[in-house]
Amino acid sequence: TLYIVRDNFKSEKSNVFKDISKELKLFADKRTTDLLEYRTFLDDFTRRYNEIFESLGTDDKTETYWWAEGVKKQLKDLQDEIAFFTPWIEILPVPEKFREYSLFTQIPTLRSLAAIQYDDVIFDANESNSVEEANWLLQAKQFVGIAAARANEKINAVKMLAELCDDFADMEYDFLYDKSQHLFTIGYNAEEHRRDGACYDLLASEARLASFLAISQGKVPQENWFALGRRLTNTAGNSVLLSWSGSMFEYLMPNLVMPTYDNTLIDHSNKGSVKRQIEYGRQQGTPWGISESCYNVVDAHLNYQYRAFGVPGLGFKRGLGEDHVIAPYATVMALMIDPQPAYENIELMVSKGYEGKYGLYESVDFTASRMPRGQEQIIIQT
Repeated sequence: TLYIVRDNFKSEKSNVFKDISKELKLFADKRTTDLLEYRTFLDDFTRRYNEIFESLGTDDKTETYWWAEGVKKQLKDLQDEIAFFTPWIEILPVPEKFREYSLFTQIPTLRSLAAIQYDDVIFDANESNSVEEANWLLQAKQFVGIAAARANEKINAVKMLAELCDDFADMEYDFLYDKSQHLFTIGYNAEEHRRDGACYDLLASEARLASFLAISQGKVPQENWFALGRRLTNTAGNSVLLSWSGSMFEYLMPNLVMPTYDNTLIDHSNKGSVKRQIEYGRQQGTPWGISESCYNVVDAHLNYQYRAFGVPGLGFKRGLGEDHVIAPYATVMALMIDPQPAYENIELMVSKGYEGKYGLYESVDFTASRMPRGQEQIIIQT
């Protein structure tokens, strides 16, 4: 986040952020395990960053201010977390004779904190201590117990979340699985207690992710994978699996989760589909990247409508060339397949104003039949 702030400042004051960015990187590369050293650096860095931040007088409506405020909050959150899990670090000043305790020379894990015992880390509780040292030890004893309780509470919370994740992942597929065809149906009518008639029957589909997960969990047989259709098309000399709508989502979304191996049919299809998307964008004279998205039609409540769009030649669906709607997220997915042209396409979209405060917009509709007079595009800002 600090690097974003640094890169967004265009004035002469940007050098200040460059300097503290370098300083932060140097300390991070040091990978210190000394808690006291870490906390001392953090406090000093936070103080200086806040001074720089306040001196800039940045307009609080600008995006740069928003990111700079984010860094400030992150630093405060980090300070609070250290104080919460290692509260003895707040007992200042630390007597010199206690600074070599593991309480200060090690950055503890949650597990080590949960198991911490006062007698394991405090060795000098004796009559030779001064009043100040004795008082410090007394407070440290209390805080060690507090830290152990907090760590145990956090560990239990993490375990509970892990169990919830396991429960969510343990899905039931039977009500969607057609054993006669070894395919998943499109959906299920809960009121009539019956499956939909249509099935996901193409390998070039986002549904292959569900098949992959269900088979890996032993929920459905491997026959499901081999029942998925593998009809091929040829684009620019590349053999590509046909999808239903020719969208980037169908080809690339599963890659966010499941593995794809070089020189497999899916690998060739992913690469070929991206090449075809790039080619089609050039033919249309627009940025490329077509997928499911909102477009320039709204309902009675002024909500944009949403459906699948694709590239002609990649999908079974008729009429793919009648609409032209690009979705920037499609190019983001293409970074996994062909990074350089995808990066260049993102730069092009940014230069054309397809980016807002929170990133790239939902989509851009170029379909002539939906254009107001005198316009060539409508940016869908959802």
